[in-house]
Amino acid sequence: PEDRYDPTHLTRVEASLSDTDWETLTQESRLFFDLVAGPECFEGPVPQIFEWYPGDVVIDGQSLSDVGFRKKGLIGSMSWTRPSLKVDTDRFVDGQEFPDGTEHFTLNNNNQDISRIHTCMAYAVFERAGVAGPRCAFATVAVNGESKGVYSNVQPIKKAFLRESFGSDDGVLYEGTA
Repeated sequence: PEDRYDPTHLTRVEASLSDTDWETLTQESRLFFDLVAGPECFEGPVPQIFEWYPGDVVIDGQSLSDVGFRKKGLIGSMSWTRPSLKVDTDRFVDGQEFPDGTEHFTLNNNNQDISRIHTCMAYAVFERAGVAGPRCAFATVAVNGESKGVYSNVQPIKKAFLRESFGSDDGVLYEGTA
């Protein structure tokens, strides 16, 4: 589609990874206690502990090979069966992107929300209030032929978002963790 975040379109995401890589990705985890324990608690960015794994993706019939997948999340979205995911089309192939220029996808499992709609509703409220926030729509996600259900397809907070929201991607972008 012309707009990957069209709220009237249900995006279809089909991911293929080796069974070993998928199993390893799903088992990666972190505990909240590990983040807040010790003298370094909140003294810097939370370390990124999740690894990138190569695979193929088909999104709404458009396919790319050798893209990167990693588990996403802090605490609430941890899942061994239905993890939240980051997809990076140029992680393993420099400059690879979809024809519309999309390089990154954030697929939130919304495990903390049984309705699965609060994330997109909140960002729609931000938009109506004139506050910059990522665009959001829904996607069905399947991995290695197994349906994982409906996820939020949230626009990653990257340079494209900054240019779209603020007219420039200059400066430093910070993400709050806790």
